[in-house]
Amino acid sequence: MSVVDPFAQAVSVLDGAQEVAEGDPQATGTDRAILGDGGESLGYRLTVSGADFGAFIGDGTPQTPDTGDDVIGLHIHNGDRGENGPIALGLIDINLAGPEFNGQDADDITFITHPDGSTTIRGVWDESDPASLPISQFADGIQNAAPGTDIPLYWNVHTNDFPAGAIRGQFLGGNPPIVGTDNPEELLGTPGDDILDGLGGDDALRGLEGDDLLIGGGGSDINDGGPGIDTASFSNIGAPVTAVLGQGQASYSPAPGVTVIDSLIDIENLTGSPNDDQLFGDGNDNVLDGGDGDDLLAGGGGDDVLNGNEGDDTLRGGGGSDVLNGGNGIDTADFSDIPFAVTADLTQGTASYNTPAGKMTDSLSNIENLTGSGSDDKLTGDAAANLIAGASGDDTIFGGDGDDVLRGDEIGGGTALVFTVENLQPEGGTFYTPLWLGVHDGTFDLYDRNGPARQGLERLAEDGTVAAISAEFVAEQLGVGGIDGTIFGNEGVPGPIDPGETAQIILDVDDPAATQFFTWGTMVIPSNDAFLATTGDPLGEPIFDADGNFLGPITIERFGNEVLDAGTEANTELGAAFLNQTMLDEGTPENGVVVQHPGFNGSEGNPNGTPVNILGGITASGAVIDPVLGDFTRNGGNEPLLRITVNQLADLGGEDVIDGGLGDDTIEGGGGNDILAGGLGNDTVYGGAGDDVLRGDLNNRNPQVGVGGDDILYGGAGNDRIGGKGGNDQLFGDDGDDQLFGDDGDDLLRGGLGHDRLQGDDFSGGAGRDTFVLAAGEGTDTIVDFEQGIDLIGLADGLSFGQLSFLDNQIRFGDETLAVLNGVQATSLTESSFVAV
Repeated sequence: MSVVDPFAQAVSVLDGAQEVAEGDPQATGTDRAILGDGGESLGYRLTVSGADFGAFIGDGTPQTPDTGDDVIGLHIHNGDRGENGPIALGLIDINLAGPEFNGQDADDITFITHPDGSTTIRGVWDESDPASLPISQFADGIQNAAPGTDIPLYWNVHTNDFPAGAIRGQFLGGNPPIVGTDNPEELLGTPGDDILDGLGGDDALRGLEGDDLLIGGGGSDINDGGPGIDTASFSNIGAPVTAVLGQGQASYSPAPGVTVIDSLIDIENLTGSPNDDQLFGDGNDNVLDGGDGDDLLAGGGGDDVLNGNEGDDTLRGGGGSDVLNGGNGIDTADFSDIPFAVTADLTQGTASYNTPAGKMTDSLSNIENLTGSGSDDKLTGDAAANLIAGASGDDTIFGGDGDDVLRGDEIGGGTALVFTVENLQPEGGTFYTPLWLGVHDGTFDLYDRNGPARQGLERLAEDGTVAAISAEFVAEQLGVGGIDGTIFGNEGVPGPIDPGETAQIILDVDDPAATQFFTWGTMVIPSNDAFLATTGDPLGEPIFDADGNFLGPITIERFGNEVLDAGTEANTELGAAFLNQTMLDEGTPENGVVVQHPGFNGSEGNPNGTPVNILGGITASGAVIDPVLGDFTRNGGNEPLLRITVNQLADLGGEDVIDGGLGDDTIEGGGGNDILAGGLGNDTVYGGAGDDVLRGDLNNRNPQVGVGGDDILYGGAGNDRIGGKGGNDQLFGDDGDDQLFGDDGDDLLRGGLGHDRLQGDDFSGGAGRDTFVLAAGEGTDTIVDFEQGIDLIGLADGLSFGQLSFLDNQIRFGDETLAVLNGVQATSLTESSFVAV
């Protein structure tokens, strides 16, 4: 085989007239397929109208009542036009048992339904598929076919009414890629579907009409898709990419101190690099492909398709009914940015929530973990090992089978922090662009007073975009566990944070001891390069101590006299980001260093600047900026502008109900008064703060004799009720006045701090050899059902039998009463009833 062009493509137009026998005159379809992996894979995107793929989507419900157009098979055949040929790739079929994915594993296929009733099928035919023929056999033919000439492959869609074939489409040679050089140049597409590859240099790629694929390559490129559904691809970039469609920018840092910024114009879809990317959509329908690496994909508004592909990815659909396909790896469907209660079920592969615009339903495939919203969610795992985190709200979590980690008031496996920003200005006052923040090890230096701002901060202060600063942060901090995020206004990407508005984000910090600081910044609107930010010290704002303990709650306020000037543009309204100006003026160049911002020319803080600006305007969302209230220098610069608060999510706890189900689970209730049940298996349960109910096994109060595992239950702070139920359990009340019931099995009970009640067997028939643990300085415990000769009293923290004294039914240590025994004279106890623990 000859050397294969990595982006050679084929196109198809499907209709009933191409069938050898009679076809369906009502159905149609189109496809574009692109070679990859040196000719060993073929990515396809087939869109079909007039055929019902419902049997293969979600729960298998047909899309229409008419059964005649129900699809029963979809194949790629090897054959010439007008002839029937053998199946090369048998994608899907209906058999007696139901839908069957017989040419590709179902995980490799994504179905996208559209409002007009059409369906798009996306996937990759590669050497690992159990296809009848390998794709490499056809690579030369696809590559060498002239545009519009036949290739001996064709699509065939089979329905109930047309079992031999409803519509068929021959593969045709597509437009050849338009490839640039390593020099700066402009590449123009055609009215068709093009591939533009800029290679090196600072290029301008303009797709014009059609559904185009733009590959900028190295250099700061302009990716202008034009009309159609266009994709910007960063698949050949060797550094993590941050791309934000709503702000029209993408950025990456290929080397220390080097930041590359691309422009995104009329781009609908994004394809990431082989690294750990962050891809953000906009308010439209986007397709985000992460590629390799541990990616963050956030769709924003619209009905989006998020494909994680390889790596451990986090997928946030945002508003709309989205398709979330994690691909390979341990992937998370994250609903922490959804302001409504979410019901998500991995066994069903769906997530839904109700909005004022109606019910939104997401499709979930290849998802292992779930993160809830800030509301009262219902989250259900599957038979795999799931990490399910409720975030805030009063959540109900069921792990299902598998060894799960279930966390009521967290968002992942680390320490969840809630960053909240409040715009303290009245209506008509200043706005702030989306606020960027990063948690780091103390080496990320945002700026120095009287020195130049880093390039990412310039972009933030100049036009309010976060792609560049995020890319710089990822390049410098990813290896030490740093994490960054962006707080968008509630109007959506790239919505500013309006006067009086409050917005927030939750970040999961994996290693607090290694990442003790956070840095933040936001552009002040209206301005050209005014910003508010953390101090110039690279240590930023401390949030953890050296042992990883949270230092908060933390509150930060900024005033008008703390607004900084990035030094990149004159202080006029000309070109001010996010502002539809009512008056335009020109100013003078600045010195290029960070200083205190004097305010617009003509403002209270800068009254003598010339020419004078008439401060005022209308933001892109239609809000009016008042000429007086929009002056952040008014009142001597003492106007409060912005407040940031940082809290631990667990400290804000909701009242959660969590059931581990089968498997050996780890459950954390967090704050709030929670009900936690380990389910069957050997579980570890942490109540956290609040007055919790902990059950080792099934989530009910009934006796559970002979069932359940050997559980470890920690009440945490609060007055908890803890029941081991079946199995040989270990119960720890921790702080608070707790009630501990060992129930069936040989249990260990330790009340911890507070005046606790310890009962080995809480129901008739509950039997076992229980150990009740006592220690000095932990309060007086009541032991309800100590059985001499069977149960033991454990002595902890160096306490010994010789240090004890006995009075009536009391066990004492000096002047402290350690325990009261119901129905048992303590003076009758001998050393054989005690054991060191």
